[in-house]
Amino acid sequence: MFCLDCGQKISDTDEACPQCGLKVSEMRERIAQAQEMVTYAETIGPASTQKLPPVPERIYKDKDGNVLRPEEKIDISERFKREDVLGGIPQIGSSDPYVTMPIKKVVSDKGEVVADVDREQKVFSQEPVKETFWSPKRIVLVVLLVALLIAGCVFGYMHVSDQGRNSESIPSVTEELTQKQVSTEEQKPVDTSLEIYKALNSSYVELDSFYSELRTCIDEFEGYFLLVDLNSRKSHAQGILDLQTRVTQSRESLASSMKEYGVTETNEYYAQYQQIDELYSYLLDRIHVIVSCWDISLSYDDPRDYSQEILSPIVDDLQGGESISETKFLEQYPQSAPQQLE
Repeated sequence: MFCLDCGQKISDTDEACPQCGLKVSEMRERIAQAQEMVTYAETIGPASTQKLPPVPERIYKDKDGNVLRPEEKIDISERFKREDVLGGIPQIGSSDPYVTMPIKKVVSDKGEVVADVDREQKVFSQEPVKETFWSPKRIVLVVLLVALLIAGCVFGYMHVSDQGRNSESIPSVTEELTQKQVSTEEQKPVDTSLEIYKALNSSYVELDSFYSELRTCIDEFEGYFLLVDLNSRKSHAQGILDLQTRVTQSRESLASSMKEYGVTETNEYYAQYQQIDELYSYLLDRIHVIVSCWDISLSYDDPRDYSQEILSPIVDDLQGGESISETKFLEQYPQSAPQQLE
């Protein structure tokens, strides 16, 4: 069995938990109480239960709150219509003829006919409806066509008048555009080196913030991955999932900026960009390990018996007792601070 307080595995010969000292006898009492509550309890709310009363004392109600009495016999005569309203003629809503078929008899357990209709087959038909030319649909279509014609005429007139006005001002507009192009070309040189440095430095600072959030998520995982409440575990796991999304988006944004500024292998900032990108890779590897552990934990309703399986991704990432990906991140981060080049 496993300790109810710390989760440590306890052998059958131990009388207490070797880690926290909780007695096995006390654990068995708590387990017996829990089993009794599960077996004989009825949920009152999200945090309280009570024992069910004996069967003869239980009260059952329908959806309207009326008390149900199983011992009372149901009077089936109240469930059917009166005989004087069972032979009504159906309403036909089409010009095609319909053949009305008789319904089946309703017979009680004693063989009495409770409900029946005329057994003779009948044919009912209606005269076709004569439609007038000016039906509502045609009136709406005519109004729409007239409105479209009027709108087209107005638009054509306005377009012709605008062309006449614009033809007089074309030379001045052309001169203004030429002057703007000349002034833009004079101001075009942009310090791309400074923009590249700002983008790299912004990502470098953001990586430090991401790492602090990662440590918080790791502490949260260690404290809650064995909770029995599945919804609570899902809530605690959401933090690392959101962090994974934001780190991925930040990495993609930096890559897009470097492509826009033309940072290739021949660019002087390429080596610095590669170092920042490696930091993203190490951080995402560490995040992926914790996400994998949460995925295993969330796959079980009660994860307390599967702690070794849940922690297996963390064990695979260890070397010398430390995380491989996290160690690489911490070693490279101080050496990867961007430097502005002339």
